[in-house]
Amino acid sequence: MFGLFQKAISPNLIFKTLQKKIYKISKERVFMPKFTCNEIEIYYEIHGEGYPLVLIAGLGCDMSIWDPILDLLKRHFKIIIFDNRGVGRSSSPSQPYTISDMALDTWNLIAKLELHKPHVLGHSMGGVYFTRNGKIRSR
Repeated sequence: MFGLFQKAISPNLIFKTLQKKIYKISKERVFMPKFTCNEIEIYYEIHGEGYPLVLIAGLGCDMSIWDPILDLLKRHFKIIIFDNRGVGRSSSPSQPYTISDMALDTWNLIAKLELHKPHVLGHSMGGVYFTRNGKIRSR
């Protein structure tokens, strides 16, 4: 007997199973670099192809807020998601920050990626701080 197992599991089988899981994970999430904006590192990801759509998470949320709809959206758009400053894989500033600072982070990401007139979708406060800047039309 092998304790709790009824039969021995070959190392080869374990390796193949792990390989499939790792491939699936890497296929689902494309890890991208961070960019520096006003001494803050902002982590972002790009998924899919097509017209750019920037998704802005609400205050205190990381980019995983978009996971339930990411697969659907990336079939039609080039999706850009990011962690706001102080959340997820983005760094936290040592000083307090404002909604305007967060809007500037978004504008700098759009400029860095050279996105021309992207669609923008904000969740909760994510929509507010972006339109507050006055450079975008809201409908």
